[in-house]
Amino acid sequence: MKINELKIKKVLYKDNKLYTLNNIDKEKLDENSEFSIASITKIFTAISLLILHQEKKLNINDTFKKYLDHKELANVKIIDVINHTSGLKTISDGFNKKNLKTYYNSIEYYNYYKNEKLIKHKKGTHNYSNIGYNLLGVLIETITNMSYNKYIHKNILKPLKMIHTGIEKTNITQYYFNIKKFKKYEKDMLMAAGSAGGLKSSISDLIKFKNFHKLLNNNSIKLLQEMYFCKYIKEDKIYTISHNGSMIGNLTQVRIRYDNNWKFKDINIRFSTNVHR
Repeated sequence: MKINELKIKKVLYKDNKLYTLNNIDKEKLDENSEFSIASITKIFTAISLLILHQEKKLNINDTFKKYLDHKELANVKIIDVINHTSGLKTISDGFNKKNLKTYYNSIEYYNYYKNEKLIKHKKGTHNYSNIGYNLLGVLIETITNMSYNKYIHKNILKPLKMIHTGIEKTNITQYYFNIKKFKKYEKDMLMAAGSAGGLKSSISDLIKFKNFHKLLNNNSIKLLQEMYFCKYIKEDKIYTISHNGSMIGNLTQVRIRYDNNWKFKDINIRFSTNVHR
C-alpha cells in the first residue's frame, strides 16, 4: 500500500529569523512570498471600522439599521458582529453553494445570500461567523462608496507601506491538498471571503503591520482592547494581537506583542500551503 506523503510550502518568522521550507515545487520562498492569510483578514476589517469610528462616519456601538436596510439585522450591533456574539449563522449552519460565482466586493456577495435566514444563535454567545465579517465589509463599502479592497489599500496598506497585501492573486502557487491548482469553486470562495478572509500578505508586510495601532487614536485603542483578537496579560503587562486562519489548503497564524504602553516587543508569523502526493 502506498502511503501518501505530505508536501508542504511554508514560511515562518520567529525570533527575528526567517525560515522556509518547500518540497512541493521549485518556487523560491522569501519574506516577500505571498500567501492567502485567511481569517487574519478579520483584524484588518476591525481596524477599518475603528478608523471609520474615529472619523465619525459610523459608531461601532450602533445597530445595523442605521446603515443597512435588512429587517433581520435591525437590532444587531456592529461591535457584537466584530466579537462574534451577534447570533449570526456560522459555517456549520450550512451554506447555499448554488450559483456561487466570483464576487468582486462585499456588497455583491451580500446580495447573493441576504434572503437566507441569518440569525441562528443566541445573542451574547460566541459563535465564529464569517457571514458576520462579510456584513462588516458591506458596512465599509456602503459608508465609503469604495470596495473593501480599495478602502484598506488607501487607509491601512498605503500608510503602512504594505505592498504585498490585498485581495489579489498571490506571487506563489498555492495548493489544495491533493489538487495542484484551485478549481473555479475554490477561487470563487477565496473571492467571496473578502472582508472575512480574502486577503493575501507576506512576512515582510505583516512585520510592517505591527505599526497598525499608530493609525488609531487613544479612544480607538481602548475599543480595540475589548475585541476578541486582543488579549491582555495583567501579570506581564503585555497586549497580544493574534489570529489563526484556515482556508483551502492554507494555514496561517500571526501573533504580535506589545508592552503596557503599546511599544512593540515581538512578532511571530506562519504561512503554509500543502498537498498530499
